[in-house]
Amino acid sequence: MLFLRLRPFIWIMIGLLGFVFCSSFRPAEAFAKPQEQELTQMSALNKIAETAYHLAKEGKILEARKQLDLLGKLAIKARYNGITTVEGVDAFMTSIVSARRVFNAAQFSPDEGIISTARVWLAADALTHPKQPMWLQYYKVLTDDLLLMKKSVAENRLEDARKSYTQMYRDYSIIRPAVIINRGTELSEKAQSLFTFTHTALAAQTLQIDRMKTATDEFQKLWDEMFFKTDVQTSLLLTPEPHPLLWMTGIGSVIITILAFVGWRKYQFERDKVTVYRSFRE
Repeated sequence: MLFLRLRPFIWIMIGLLGFVFCSSFRPAEAFAKPQEQELTQMSALNKIAETAYHLAKEGKILEARKQLDLLGKLAIKARYNGITTVEGVDAFMTSIVSARRVFNAAQFSPDEGIISTARVWLAADALTHPKQPMWLQYYKVLTDDLLLMKKSVAENRLEDARKSYTQMYRDYSIIRPAVIINRGTELSEKAQSLFTFTHTALAAQTLQIDRMKTATDEFQKLWDEMFFKTDVQTSLLLTPEPHPLLWMTGIGSVIITILAFVGWRKYQFERDKVTVYRSFRE
């Protein structure tokens, strides 16, 4: 009777074990890790991007443009398996195309040249150093921009609030491709929605105090989440991914324990039944 009562539970546990076992044999690309060749390619791309940025800062426009052209050719040929998502690759390639467009413009802007190459370099660095990318250093930059915007809102200064908003949007745009490369598109889409909400609030003739306070509070939460400044995010960053074999071993141990217990109970039941039967016969 005990065995019959536990049998449905046992079948559920066996089914879970089978599910985990099968899931552990997913296609190889699901657990793909970058190979040495791919890591070497990322390092080379990062070096070229860094060179282009420094050349742009030094005002060497033609040299910087050549580096961007070379970077574009190599980026197309590179392999990104296990390094970033399709969206991450697209963000990287788009940053290169945008930078090349800046350098090929009829009227070149030195400031835009520096910003565009910085954006490319941060993206390339995110591909090369996913665990400690340079863009994480932008937390202070963005929170300083946010503090200025909060102060402007508190003092009801609309124009200053608009300026601080523009500066924060500009600073965020520099790291956006790198964020997508390392963190995916969700946070980037959340940031874009929040920037749109804030832009609409600041477009009014008078400062929308309540809406702007909501926006600034949400921006603080967003930057904390994006830059791993909350306890939950930090713990998730440091927690290793579970291995399927560990799940299989754990569930298998539970099943074996249950079966052993059922077997032991069944043995006791049969033994007691025999004892009672003998006593009755005697």
